[in-house]
Amino acid sequence: MNRKDCSGLRRFDGEDLDYGDRLYKQQYQQKLWIEQQIKEKQDKKQQEADEAARWAEFNRNIHQQRTEIEKDFNDRQLAMENACKEANLQIIREKLAKDKAQKEFETMQGLSDINYITTNKFMTEDPATMQSSLAPHRVIPYHFKGFNEEQRAQVIDGQKQQILEKQERLRQEKDKERNEARMSEAQRRALIIYERETKMRNDRANEENREYIKTQMKEQNVKNTDPYNVAGNDYLLPL
Repeated sequence: MNRKDCSGLRRFDGEDLDYGDRLYKQQYQQKLWIEQQIKEKQDKKQQEADEAARWAEFNRNIHQQRTEIEKDFNDRQLAMENACKEANLQIIREKLAKDKAQKEFETMQGLSDINYITTNKFMTEDPATMQSSLAPHRVIPYHFKGFNEEQRAQVIDGQKQQILEKQERLRQEKDKERNEARMSEAQRRALIIYERETKMRNDRANEENREYIKTQMKEQNVKNTDPYNVAGNDYLLPL
């Protein structure tokens, strides 16, 4: 016990004079802890919001890439189908034009032959062409249609040659049709192979995307359950 004057006391033994300061410090420390916890909670919420935003952006990019791949595949497939259709139509148009021209040629040739047979004086055996200039009662023998053996052989040989030419023309047309059919079949098979390869590439890309998404989801779950990486996962440790 300290004495100041004869009857005055300033401090008693065992008295806690720092109680107020210590209480203030404790309250201030508690306030700082509360503010720190609030800030950590807000930071955690902001981190989770950022993670969710990045996850949504990642999914949007994956969806956009898949949409672009599917659109490119559909565009290429449609372009190839249109090209095949146009090629087939062009072949059909050329064949129809050729058949039409051949038919018109044969028709004109037939009309020309009919006109020759019906109007030619030799074919109609016009008597005026058979009269000899030497005497009215004499005729020109070579103006008759009757052929000798040599002429008859020439006609037969010409007919045989025409038959051979027609057979050769038919064979060439069949070969052309066969080649066109082979080309169309080759284009069809090439289209099927292209579609299969494109589907395989798309399947591989989709599988890789699924595996990557699974890994991201696993990391996201670990981050949500262990945000401070207490377990010490290697793939969550900063580089």
